[in-house]
Amino acid sequence: MNNLIMQESLFCPVCERETQSKYVRKYRGNIELFKKKELYQCLECEVVFVNPLPTPSELDQYYKINWRTDTSIHTESNAMDMVLKIHSDQRCDYLIRHNILSPCSKVLDVGSGDGYFFQSLQNKGFKNVDFFAIEPNPKCFQKLKALGINTIDSLQEISERNFDLITLGETLEHISEPIPFLESIMELVNNGGHIYIDVPERDDTHKDFFEPHVLFYSKKSILY
Repeated sequence: MNNLIMQESLFCPVCERETQSKYVRKYRGNIELFKKKELYQCLECEVVFVNPLPTPSELDQYYKINWRTDTSIHTESNAMDMVLKIHSDQRCDYLIRHNILSPCSKVLDVGSGDGYFFQSLQNKGFKNVDFFAIEPNPKCFQKLKALGINTIDSLQEISERNFDLITLGETLEHISEPIPFLESIMELVNNGGHIYIDVPERDDTHKDFFEPHVLFYSKKSILY
């Protein structure tokens, strides 16, 4: 394959315009939504993205129907449970160390999954935090409700405002339109509040299976 075929002018979801992008590899996924897709890297911001990108509505349906029901995509195990708990504890420790959390903070966790972050807060003594969660998957939604968490299934449905802290722990890589998404998030945070984001670093370089990530960030592209 020569360089003319390797590079194309494609819409970059981070730059929000057409840029020159280079072919990276075939996308590794099982569900029809992700089959026959490819990965390209924007030559300006360096984000790696799925081409063509699924729409937000397609991804919403995916998380409602496929996520956590297909064991080829997600398998629950003690090892995975331990990893997710460690990640959540690390997030809490970071927020505590930087004086971002207070005992009565109003917190919104986007993409809460099984509620590990909430449980980490509880275990570290933050039992009076006013905690809200956004989670589209029905199975996870019910787990969060069982924990007593104010749970909403989409960003569009949330009526609360003025959050002291909004957390996106390994969430942004699942979002196909990150700029409009983050603009919506910013409308929900207090003046002087904080938005916390972490993402895997270029996990397409070491994972055998990419689904359901649609963007793969480097240190440069997450700060672009």
